[in-house]
Amino acid sequence: MILVQNLLQLLNGNKIRVTTLLSLLAVMLACSKKHLSVQQVAAVDTVISVKQTDSAFLDRYTELASTGVGCISLILPFDLQRVNFKKATLQDITQRQIALGFYEGFTIGLDSAAKRYQKSFKLHVYDEGRGVKDLQKLTQRDVFKKSDLVIGPIFEHNIKAISAYSKLYRIPIISPLLTTSIDTYNNPNQITVNAPVNVHARRIARYVVAHLKGIKKVYLVTAQIPEHPRFLLELKKALDSFSLKTIRVMEIDPQKLVSRDSMSRIGNVFVIASSKKQLITSVIGNLHKEFKQGDIVYPIHIFGHPNWRNITFSNLQQMQDLNVRITANDVLDVNDIDRQRFVNLFRKKYKLAPNGYAYRGFDIGLCFGNLIAQYGANWLFKIDSLRYQGLYQYFQFVRNADYGYYNNCVHLLRYRNFKLERELE
Repeated sequence: MILVQNLLQLLNGNKIRVTTLLSLLAVMLACSKKHLSVQQVAAVDTVISVKQTDSAFLDRYTELASTGVGCISLILPFDLQRVNFKKATLQDITQRQIALGFYEGFTIGLDSAAKRYQKSFKLHVYDEGRGVKDLQKLTQRDVFKKSDLVIGPIFEHNIKAISAYSKLYRIPIISPLLTTSIDTYNNPNQITVNAPVNVHARRIARYVVAHLKGIKKVYLVTAQIPEHPRFLLELKKALDSFSLKTIRVMEIDPQKLVSRDSMSRIGNVFVIASSKKQLITSVIGNLHKEFKQGDIVYPIHIFGHPNWRNITFSNLQQMQDLNVRITANDVLDVNDIDRQRFVNLFRKKYKLAPNGYAYRGFDIGLCFGNLIAQYGANWLFKIDSLRYQGLYQYFQFVRNADYGYYNNCVHLLRYRNFKLERELE
């Protein structure tokens, strides 16, 4: 059972049929089957300072151990103060699509965990949209300090405000879309569900060494001023580590690619460390001219940056011929039975198909709901032994004493059958 409380700035109303995204937002904010306590955080003009103490952590630990009821705070950018349902356009509600989709998927996942273990959760939902000052005020509320887990905020400037108090009160915090380096917030209570760049780099290096036998060189295609210097640095380190420095790593300019005479008949590996579509397509086009000469094939394997997921490429035949692969935090198997069940449940409940944020919310809700329901007050001590395979993401966490827990699992995708598919190893 989930008790939903404290959704800031709720709109009162009756249940209505959901036919558009705007009407769905109105329905979610209406008082329907759940009993919602409407409370508003007042604005403050100054930053409130708090002396460090363990009392809140001890109170929270004792309460969860004695009651078995997990308390989760969810902070999402509904930004309800500026919603005008009569005049709003799709552009106006882009960030609300994130909030709404994640909320819907999360509650289904959390409810599934509650039913599985016959446990209850208190879910406090807050509006991120009003900014840092209100979030600072929120952190002073006793109910927030007693959270067993805080999920959100989404936006980076708000994450900083909550992260400081997460560290102060030893409250685990997840920002669902955070992709920055794990050392950004210096918070040992941070749980990073999107794998940091070093994990992506190690995934590529491990595949090259394990599956592309006989490779002696890896070419890093990068401009003189690299777009992704951290990615390049981590990739070099990973290749040296996995190959025991038997693979030579060479940086080359996108305008000065290797000639066919320098290519190997065994295989040639290129990593294009760019997110600029024009540069990427130019390099791939030039390499495609070189990979085959008559009956002689010079196998080429290209690895791209994770940001390529956001780019639409038109010549997929070239991508397939050159064995283009990228790493990704998430992947959706449209034929998966569990995914189909989730879609049916989501459609039945909300009258719409789930978006990517809904899948992400479901996985986080189910995964961490299971942990809290199963282990109670000790759930955080079990996270580094977790192996979770979700609909959208896989979780396998590694602990860093200074920077918290980060997901060590990413997918390797390959262009095959004119689409991106998961590379099976």
